[in-house]
This record gives sequence, C-alpha cells and structure tokens, in this order.
Amino acid sequence: MNIVKIIGEDNTFIALILPQKYNENGLNFLTDSNHSLQLAYINNPVGHEISRHYHPKYTRVITETMECLVVKKGNVEVTFYDNYQNFISTYNIKSGDLVLFLNGGHSIKNIEKSELIEIRQGPYNQSMDKVKF
Repeated sequence: MNIVKIIGEDNTFIALILPQKYNENGLNFLTDSNHSLQLAYINNPVGHEISRHYHPKYTRVITETMECLVVKKGNVEVTFYDNYQNFISTYNIKSGDLVLFLNGGHSIKNIEKSELIEIRQGPYNQSMDKVKF
C-alpha cells in the first residue's frame, strides 16, 4: 500500500499518511529534506546494521509546528485543511497508520475508542502553537 500525500491547491505539502501496510525495502525518506520534522521508513534485512552514531547539538531555527500522529489502536477520522483554512479532504486513519501534519490545519474525530501517540516539536507553547478555527 502506498503513502498518501495531501496537497493544497497552491501545491503546498499539507500532510502525509503512512498506512500500516506500507512496505518498501531499504531507507526511504518520505519528507523533503527542508521540512523541520523528518519522516523515514526503514526496512532492512536481518544482519543489516546502522553504524553507531550520535546527533550533536546545534542551533536550528524552526518557524512552524509539525505533528506526527500514530494510531496505536482504533480508528479516527482526520480532516485536512490548507493554509487558508479551506477544506481539502477527510481520511480514516486506523490501527498502525501514521499521519504527519506538515502545513495547514486538521481536525481529528474518534470513529471508535482509539489510542493515539502524538509526536511534535518542543518546547510547546499552548498559546502560540495552536490556533483554533
């Protein structure tokens, strides 16, 4: 099953849905290198090794808040909006699926009891990092 890219009318990359059944071999970066939150899918054979390494600290300038949502269990309906708060589309995201919010807006509605894991940049400022519309 392929990834789904949500694109706004102005060709802005709004979001990416990675279905649980996605299965490509090797290292596959699913986001552009200029996004401040990167997503890669890694599927290597037995015995493959990623060399030991660390990530040194350095100053980055991040101007947007991106989120990653993993549906651990259940089913949610995600509605996507562009950067102008216009409706784009709605998708059901089920157990094992992942959605990465890169731009625009979104809403999330439980279709059934669901357990979600959210990953986002921090530190998070509730008054500056979220605007409801």
